[in-house]
Amino acid sequence: MQKIIVFDRFYLYPYAVWTADEQIQFTDGEGDASHITPSRDGKGKEIIAKRLKSFLSTLDQIDFLKIDIEGAECAVLADCEDELKRVHHLFVEYHSLKDHPQELGALLEILLRQGFRYFIETEQQRTIPFINRSLRSNDRFDMQLNIFAYR
Repeated sequence: MQKIIVFDRFYLYPYAVWTADEQIQFTDGEGDASHITPSRDGKGKEIIAKRLKSFLSTLDQIDFLKIDIEGAECAVLADCEDELKRVHHLFVEYHSLKDHPQELGALLEILLRQGFRYFIETEQQRTIPFINRSLRSNDRFDMQLNIFAYR
C-alpha cells in the first residue's frame, strides 16, 4: 500500500477499509452522510477499498485502531477478528442502520472473544426513545454508540 502522509509513527492511506480488495461505490456526503453505496446506481463514485484483515496481518502490534465506517463496522470487524489480537486499544463508532437487523450483540461478542473489555457511551440521548427512533443528525441510523475497547 502506498502511504500518502507520514507523521513520525502515524500513517494515512488513501483507501477505504472493507472486507476485500476491490473497487466499491461510495457516496461522499456531508459529515456522517458518507457511506458505501450497495448498488452501482451512479449516485456515488468508485473508490479503492483494501481488506483491513490483510493490512493488520502485516503489523506486529497496533497501539490504537479507530473504526468509524458508517454502518460497515460489524462486517469489517467480523472479517478481521483473528487479527484483532494485535490491537491494544480499539475505538468503534457503531452505527445501527434503520430497517436492518441490529448487530451490536455480534460486535460485542467479537470483542469478548478477542479478550477486550469495553466501555460504551451513546452519541445522542433521546428523551422519548419509543417515539424518537432516528438519530437527530442522520436519518439512515437509529442508534450510534462509541465503544472503547481495551485489554
